[in-house]
Amino acid sequence: MRGSVALASVVVSEFCHRCMIRKLKMKLTHIFYKIAKVLLLQLSSLIIMLFSSICFGQRSVQSFMGARSMALGSMSISLDGADALIHNFANIIENDKVGTGLIAGSEIKFGLEELTTSMLGLYSSVDKFGYVGIKANNYGFEAYRETKLSLAYARRLDHKMNISVNFDWNNIRLGEYGQNSFFSMGIGLSGLVSEGLYYNIYYHNFENSA
Repeated sequence: MRGSVALASVVVSEFCHRCMIRKLKMKLTHIFYKIAKVLLLQLSSLIIMLFSSICFGQRSVQSFMGARSMALGSMSISLDGADALIHNFANIIENDKVGTGLIAGSEIKFGLEELTTSMLGLYSSVDKFGYVGIKANNYGFEAYRETKLSLAYARRLDHKMNISVNFDWNNIRLGEYGQNSFFSMGIGLSGLVSEGLYYNIYYHNFENSA
């Protein structure tokens, strides 16, 4: 009888020991998963920081970037609110609580009036159809001037993807040498990958129509 009780105690003790080891493995796995997730987010942020300026280099007009963008070193593709009208209109959907917004600004680079940039933009929600925005940019002076007028539209496709499209009219005037106009367009995407991880993509290209 005592032998049976001792054997049962050993079996129970071994079972408890295995359960403790299993729980410890589960905790370690959970901790490792959290660490890996944080490292992945940090690595993604680092990659974006390293390559955002490079991807940002191709623009058709010397437009006003906005105070938030300049404060972030032009890393502005993920900015929301009225700044989304400048950089990636798809972001307007996530955190907009007003429904209508206005953004305006002007900059005189190096104190030279010839390098003045100015911008005026307005956006508004259109019930369940999404958002519509208009924007006007101006750069330069009488001898050389760039003007850009944009019309943008954004809407939610599903709970993990927003899309925007913008059409632009661009004009370059070279004083007495004349002027040239062309159209351009851009497409923006934004959304949720997983909890705490978002993506933002904006592609802009133009073709000379003249």
